[in-house]
Amino acid sequence: MFKFRKNTIIYIGIIILLISITLSPNDSFNAAKQGLLLWFNVLIPALLPFIIVSNLIIKLNIVKYISYFFAPLMNWLYNLPGICGYPWIVGMLCGYPLGAKITSDLYKEKYITKNQAQYLLTFCNNASPMFVLGFVSVGIFNDSTLGFWLLLIIYLSNFITSIIFKFIYQPNKKLIKHNNLVTTSKTTTSIPQTFDSCISDGIDLIVRIGGYVIFFSIVLNLISFLPINNQLLKTFLLGVIELTNGIELISQTNAIISYKIII
Repeated sequence: MFKFRKNTIIYIGIIILLISITLSPNDSFNAAKQGLLLWFNVLIPALLPFIIVSNLIIKLNIVKYISYFFAPLMNWLYNLPGICGYPWIVGMLCGYPLGAKITSDLYKEKYITKNQAQYLLTFCNNASPMFVLGFVSVGIFNDSTLGFWLLLIIYLSNFITSIIFKFIYQPNKKLIKHNNLVTTSKTTTSIPQTFDSCISDGIDLIVRIGGYVIFFSIVLNLISFLPINNQLLKTFLLGVIELTNGIELISQTNAIISYKIII
C-alpha cells in the first residue's frame, strides 16, 4: 500500500509538471535555457577534465599508490581502506559530485564493498572551498571572512556525521581486491583504449548532469510561482531544489544576515 501511494504521488507530480510546462511555455523555456547555459559555461569546463583524469587514475590502477599514502589516516579514523582517501580528499577540495562519482567508480571496479561505499558517501560529497569562498562568501554576501567560518561548519559537520555513521555501517578497512573474495582478470586493454573509454564515460556523466540541471531549473522556476507569503520560507524551499540559485535568492531577502547564513 505504501509503495502504491508513493508511486501515485510521483505520477501526480509528473502530470502537474507537464501541465505547468504546457501552461507557461515561455517561463519553462527561459528556465531551461538558463540551466543549459549554466551547464555549458560552468559545469562542463569545471568538471569534465577532472572526471576524465579521475577515470584514468582508477582504470590504470594508480589508486593503489594513493591508498598507501592515505592508509594510516583512513584506517585509524574511519576504519576504511586507504584507497577511500582519494574520493574523500577530492570531495573536500573539488566539491560535488566528484566525491560521490569517484566512490561509485571504486565500488564498480570492486576496490571497495557496498558497505564501505555507502559509509564513504555520508561524508565525502561536499561544496568545494572555491564555491564557498568565492561564490557564497565574496560573490553573494560580500564578506571574505564569512567563507572560512562556513567551511569550518561544513568540514566539522562532515566529521561529526562520519563518526555517527561509523557506528551504523561498522565498515571494514580491508581492501577487497587484496583478498580472495573478489578475483579480477588481467586486462589487455591498451592505454589509448582506456583513455578513449574514460572520455566516453566522462561525457556520459556530464551529459546526465546537464539533464538534471536543466530539469531542476524548470522545477525551480515553477515552484517560484507558489503562493507562499513568507519570502524566507519560499526561498529556502527553492534552495532545497537548486542550491546555487537558492543561495542567491536567500541573500536578497529582508532577513537579518545571521538568519540568511543559517538558512
